Amino acid sequence: MKCNIEAGIVFDVGSLYAHFQRLQDTRKPKGIRYPLALVLLLIVLAKICGEDRPSGIAECAKHRTEMLVEWLKLKRNSLPHHSTYRRILAEVVNVEELEHIQHIYLSGEKSFGTQVLVSIDGTVLRGTLDNQQQGTYLLQPIYRQKGSC
Repeated sequence: MKCNIEAGIVFDVGSLYAHFQRLQDTRKPKGIRYPLALVLLLIVLAKICGEDRPSGIAECAKHRTEMLVEWLKLKRNSLPHHSTYRRILAEVVNVEELEHIQHIYLSGEKSFGTQVLVSIDGTVLRGTLDNQQQGTYLLQPIYRQKGSC
């Protein structure tokens, strides 16, 4: 299987966050620790890393807490628990509204601010390839720090 290192998607995290801010947050204001837009952004970033379940999303974010707090300029030095992601996805987000915002974002003109380069390294798990070269792949995002190559 041939790797295409020139293909990729570049998006402005701030712009995506701004689009998510348009969504209505139906939670009661009293107990909100994390803005809805932040939780949705963390879900998207974890999905890019291959996480599908709330526990995996929380684990992915947890391993990158320091970096995400710095990059996203968060007030708290912690990120949501898996139950927060689960509740947001099950009870808070209006699916039609989210799809509409997603469509607007993906079809709109892209303007870039601060960019973060994420390389994705992948390998196929041994013994999972079939005759059509379909298998189970393990992907790992690699975040480049300033000044490193």
